Amino acid sequence: MEDFKMIIIGVLSSIITLLLKALLDYLQEGAKDKRERMKFIFQRKTDVAEKAMSWYQEAIDCFSLMQMSCDDYILGYVFQAHKKFLIATQKMQKLFEDASKSLNPLYTYMDVSQIEQNHNAHSSLYHMNCILNELVIVDQKAQRLLEEGASIDSKEMNELLKQNKPLLENLSKELYIQISSMADIQKTLRKEFDFYSIINKGSFLDRIKSQFKNKERK
Repeated sequence: MEDFKMIIIGVLSSIITLLLKALLDYLQEGAKDKRERMKFIFQRKTDVAEKAMSWYQEAIDCFSLMQMSCDDYILGYVFQAHKKFLIATQKMQKLFEDASKSLNPLYTYMDVSQIEQNHNAHSSLYHMNCILNELVIVDQKAQRLLEEGASIDSKEMNELLKQNKPLLENLSKELYIQISSMADIQKTLRKEFDFYSIINKGSFLDRIKSQFKNKERK
């Protein structure tokens, strides 16, 4: 009878050991799957942040160039200003064409809406678009006058330049708002990028465990 009890206890002990091992394997596998998923998400966020940072840097450079052209126009350096304005306009067009591809993934993983709200960035962008449309109208009038034979120093051209000045001053202000907003977003992205880059290289605990294992082998 005593031997039978010992056999039962031994069998139960073996079963419990197997169940615990199976449970531990299951938990470890689940943890491994979770780590893999998190690693994929972290890698994806790193890629998204890097791409968005590149777009924002190009946009800041472009808007800064356009702001410089506005200042040149106001100061009377029309030729230099016009050249910068054309270059900035071409760059801006390409940037907005690439915006959805570069920025849409960003909004999937990160929220930068608070920064945009702090700067009234959406409202500013709308005002900027309205001012650019008004500048186009003034420029078209100037082109027609030149085609009709008016000189660059004519009274009509000077009147158009006077109309341009307040528009350019307002445009410069809106550009400053956009640049400030994008610079703050870029700072946030830089922090996110640095954080996820560290995570992708392996967690601190994983590195500590690896060090202990190496010491045990020695």
